Amino acid sequence: QAKIDDATSTLRVQKTQLQEKYQFEKDMMGIMGHELRTPMTVAKGMSELVIAKAENKEPIEEAYLLDKLEKIHMSIIKESNLIQTMLSTSHIDNTKVNLQYVKFDLIDLIDFTILSFKKDAELKNLSIEFIKPVAEKVIIESDQSRVQEVVTNLLSNAIKYTEVGSVKIILEIDEKNAVLSIADTGIGIPENEIPNIGKKFYRIGQHLDDDKDIVR
Repeated sequence: QAKIDDATSTLRVQKTQLQEKYQFEKDMMGIMGHELRTPMTVAKGMSELVIAKAENKEPIEEAYLLDKLEKIHMSIIKESNLIQTMLSTSHIDNTKVNLQYVKFDLIDLIDFTILSFKKDAELKNLSIEFIKPVAEKVIIESDQSRVQEVVTNLLSNAIKYTEVGSVKIILEIDEKNAVLSIADTGIGIPENEIPNIGKKFYRIGQHLDDDKDIVR
């Protein structure tokens, strides 16, 4: 009877854990779906405005066209980054992450990433400061797409969770290593949540506000 009770207790705990995991992943997929729709909605809206003007044979000012094209371009980049993150997650689930090592300039990669999020920062009146090393180039050998993904996610989160202030990117080098740090003046991460960094689909206090259709 004792063994049966122990086994029953273990199964009950495992069932609860599985239910929590299922609900957590279900919530996160709902949030991901919401975030995937947002950039596509922006791109669709901007393109429809330009098409409508063209169909009505209205004059299209260069500044107007450039503004709409920039927003469409940024939306495509955001969508691409979200899809890449989802694909990477599925690869990790299959314990297969293929790395392709190449030499590239880390400064160029960071500059490009900052440019990609320039509009997002401007909309929130946030400043982005990139403190570079003295060297004009920082050539490293790594998987460029994975490094790009990491820098993109860090910078995206820094801007997303900062309402007032700035985002600072610091690149330091020594004889063997390049160390990249990203700091912001946002809400931060509570100390008790730090052990959860890196957990799949984990987000502090995550939920989707159905009334306002806003991801919190």
